[in-house]
Amino acid sequence: GEHRPDDASAPDDDRTALYYIGRGMTRATGGQYTYKRTITLGENSKVSGGPHTDFPVAIAESDDYLKSASNGGKVQSEYGYDIIFTSDSDGETVLSHEIEEYSASTGKFTAWVKIPSLANDTDIYMFYGNSDIVSTQENISDVWSNDYQFVQHMTDSGIAGTRSSVHSSNGGFKYAEDSPSEVIEGKIGRRQSFDGSYDYLTIENNVDKEQRTSDFTVEAWMKPSSSGTTYSALYYFGNGDVADADGFVIRHHAQSTDKLQFHMGDNNVTNLGGLYFRDTAISDDVWTYVVMVVDRDVGYQGYVNNTAGNSYSIDSSAYSIGEVYDVNLGKDWSSSDYFFQGELDEMRISTTTRSTDWLTTGYNNMNATSTFYSMGSESVASGYASPGSIYSSIYD
Repeated sequence: GEHRPDDASAPDDDRTALYYIGRGMTRATGGQYTYKRTITLGENSKVSGGPHTDFPVAIAESDDYLKSASNGGKVQSEYGYDIIFTSDSDGETVLSHEIEEYSASTGKFTAWVKIPSLANDTDIYMFYGNSDIVSTQENISDVWSNDYQFVQHMTDSGIAGTRSSVHSSNGGFKYAEDSPSEVIEGKIGRRQSFDGSYDYLTIENNVDKEQRTSDFTVEAWMKPSSSGTTYSALYYFGNGDVADADGFVIRHHAQSTDKLQFHMGDNNVTNLGGLYFRDTAISDDVWTYVVMVVDRDVGYQGYVNNTAGNSYSIDSSAYSIGEVYDVNLGKDWSSSDYFFQGELDEMRISTTTRSTDWLTTGYNNMNATSTFYSMGSESVASGYASPGSIYSSIYD
């Protein structure tokens, strides 16, 4: 006769065992996603040196398949939640990522992915299409766990602030609503545009931003306007005029020389000196990558567009850079002047001296994502069960 599969009275050859994974046992790994693609990082020898450990890589795509399903695409979440990255093709080892932006209507997607070991021709995998995912799969702070102290992608948080990626308490407050204003097309993802007149950001809380006696590296992408009329600051971390006070400043001398200057001081006592990043002007109206590496036992080394500029020798390890209570982006120390005019993106501080190879790799990635990696063709994700299917195994 007929028996239910779990009927104990059924003969052995009529019984089946049904296996299922309960809701509490499921994992948001690639095997539960519909589609996957291989991403090959470091193509054309774009990774300098290496392998680099725990390196954050930008993935920037815009394609119809990344639109949400309601807009004709293959992503189920309107927020891009069901897009993940893994280190293996089976989707078992999920990589930490941060979504900087996602547009369900256009398929524009920008994310930062933490790569455990980055060398040329490193493969990772992007999985997408999972209707069960209703919340973010991001692990933002882990993406930036490799000595990043401060990371601002310059994306809005509401209408009067910007989002911090390392410490949620380090978000930026705008001088006023939309002052500065977010612009959709930045160097990577979005950016903030400063009009040179009371457009600036103050940082909500200075958690973990005091350099004290440690080494550090400061990075930024800047696009100064040719209309700028005075000197201004990209960064100001201090408690007064840093010519002889506590903290540091990166100052742009608009119109006069268009040079970029770094200066650091200590506790209203010692002027630790400064230098131009390079002796020639910073170009107006184009994106420029600027870096200052501060080695407290050696001195400072500036970089512009990945080219080493000026250096300044000083042993400042005995001096503590602390008590920083004024933190501005786009404004100098003065309360009434010195506002940056132009655009800023990807502003970071690390508590280490980044190597030339590390900086070169980051520059290659951010300057042209399309040549840093290749996106493979779409395939059905391994282990995916089509809707309505059920798998069973039969004893004996």
